[in-house]
Amino acid sequence: LFMYFTDGTEYCQKFDKEIIETEEFTGWPYYHLVLVKLDFNKSVERPKLLNQQNEELANLYGVRGYPFVVIVNPKGQKIGEAKYQRGGPKPFIEELKRVYNSDVDRRILTPADVETPARPE
Repeated sequence: LFMYFTDGTEYCQKFDKEIIETEEFTGWPYYHLVLVKLDFNKSVERPKLLNQQNEELANLYGVRGYPFVVIVNPKGQKIGEAKYQRGGPKPFIEELKRVYNSDVDRRILTPADVETPARPE
């Protein structure tokens, strides 16, 4: 779970306070996802390579504003995104679960997906 933030915006502050810092957020997300918070604060000096890497990742995942949350699978493929939602952590976590479960369901092999090897006679 890549969480793109920048300081100073009202929605980033609300997102932090109303979702990330809540007790509910320390449940399901902590056990099912790797949480990565990326700070895109322009007033902080960073090495040039780090800034370039951050920009490339933001472009790769289509970050259009802050806060912006990208859900990726173990291969680093974007499987969904989420944004700040009113109502606290519950609707946000439900959206994360929906995206996560849809990807898990997509990757699970069913018996019809698995070919049975021919038995030697």
